Amino acid sequence: MSRTIKKVIVWTVALVVGLPVLLYLILVAINWPDREPSPLAIKMTEEYRANSNGAVDDNGYIDLMGFAVAPGEDPHEMGLKRIEWISRVNKLGKSQAGSDPQGRAYDFKSKRDAKVQTISNACNRDSHQRFVGLECLNAMEDTETLTRWIESESWLLERYQRLLARSEWVDEAPVYAEVGSEFPPYAVVMDGQKLLLAKVMVLAKENQISEMQKLLASDARFWRRVMSSTNILIGKMVAIAALDRHFTMANIALRSLSPDAQQKAIPDEWQRPIADEEKSLHKVMIGEWIFAASIMKNIHGDDWDTLIDPPSVDHAPRRHWYSLLGRPFYKQQATLNNFADIYSRIGAAGDVEYQSLPKSIARCDEELRSQFAGTFSIHSAYNPIGQIVVAMSQSLFSNYIRRVADIEGVRRATLGAVELREALVKRDQAEVALSSSSQRNPYTKEPFAWDAKEKLIVFKGLEKGERGEHHIFY
Repeated sequence: MSRTIKKVIVWTVALVVGLPVLLYLILVAINWPDREPSPLAIKMTEEYRANSNGAVDDNGYIDLMGFAVAPGEDPHEMGLKRIEWISRVNKLGKSQAGSDPQGRAYDFKSKRDAKVQTISNACNRDSHQRFVGLECLNAMEDTETLTRWIESESWLLERYQRLLARSEWVDEAPVYAEVGSEFPPYAVVMDGQKLLLAKVMVLAKENQISEMQKLLASDARFWRRVMSSTNILIGKMVAIAALDRHFTMANIALRSLSPDAQQKAIPDEWQRPIADEEKSLHKVMIGEWIFAASIMKNIHGDDWDTLIDPPSVDHAPRRHWYSLLGRPFYKQQATLNNFADIYSRIGAAGDVEYQSLPKSIARCDEELRSQFAGTFSIHSAYNPIGQIVVAMSQSLFSNYIRRVADIEGVRRATLGAVELREALVKRDQAEVALSSSSQRNPYTKEPFAWDAKEKLIVFKGLEKGERGEHHIFY
């Protein structure tokens, strides 16, 4: 072999091997420094600390954390224990912190008879995420079973009412841990709410208007307080679901009263529009950022390998090398700064007037899509893995803005139904009466729609799909 051919081979091999190595080293150099915390990240941290202090004595969040204890036990006492335990887990790890002081949640549903369970299920959401209105309507007419349900689970109703009586709501964003049970037992709380609304129905049948109003006021007041005070996104969504059920089931109960009595049963909490601080996602977006920060700051070992490549027994060696080679391209603080920018932007998109909200959400969605597209551009050599993590985490947030805002439309539509019944408007005249009603769609200022076949008022909100369509029985 001639010397020239050998040189060609050597240079070819050097180029084939050396150029990728050189390019890799250049990328490593670009990604060598992490960023300092951005001014926005610092501000969000400070604001979160100012908003969260779980030590408040009359804090409903503490009761909520221990809500699933057995009858006769104190949910507030258990809530304090569980909050302290979760704090230990995050500091020491699960192996050193011990087990959940509550153990298993108390199973009360297995003791229900079939008719009670049927009624409870009837006012849940169906697979299309709408209330099964007609089934709920029929179930709520079974006063005998409702009374038996209330008597058999009187401890749950009493516990739920004690929760509603708490004057404060201060919670903390979940943090990365080995727990898996950081969230309160919201499902049990929702059963307590259904029980209270069943009680409202029984009171309506007995024409006990004053007692109805007291129960409705306490329920609406509590969940509106959670809406405005929570730092947890799931807490905000639970509050919205609770208020949605509140208006739906309460409206069914009000139909049992004479038209002139219905206005008397409505609490003041129904008359107040959803305030800016209740509608805003600003606090919960900061909470989501705190949660993201806790995850990012605890990624190590197998967690890091999984971030780089999904776990697989067959791919374990490959995942190890991906992890080793990919680590330089994930910068923790730069990623957190990016999250701070995204979450702040989403929160701001919802902090506008109702009529401006559709355009504000559309503009935010377009900005996020543009940013995601930029993740794969030639300008994204710095922190590419962090950019991908952020882009994959932001897709659903704008729909939360829609869901929260839509509850104002539900409130108005429910009031519209009561006002029409008070005016003795017949069903075949309802569509015309709605056109002159003061209660209107908050986004368009147009009258609510009327479904002549089903005899109900329809509010089409901003949330996509059938979940954004709300039915109010007339």
